[in-house]
Amino acid sequence: YGGVELEFGQNYIIPKPFDPRVLIWEASAVAKAAMDSGVAKIKIDMDKYREELEARLKRAK
Repeated sequence: YGGVELEFGQNYIIPKPFDPRVLIWEASAVAKAAMDSGVAKIKIDMDKYREELEARLKRAK
């Protein structure tokens, strides 16, 4: 976003669609919902999953 650091707060409530931080929380929420509903056949450690997503984003930069 043009080098602008976006920070959630009064002026930035709804994240932009390509804000990479959305991936971490949205993917985690989908994975948790799949586990909670029984759709996912494998249970995962959510903290480790988020850490792995963050690491992947850092490598992709």
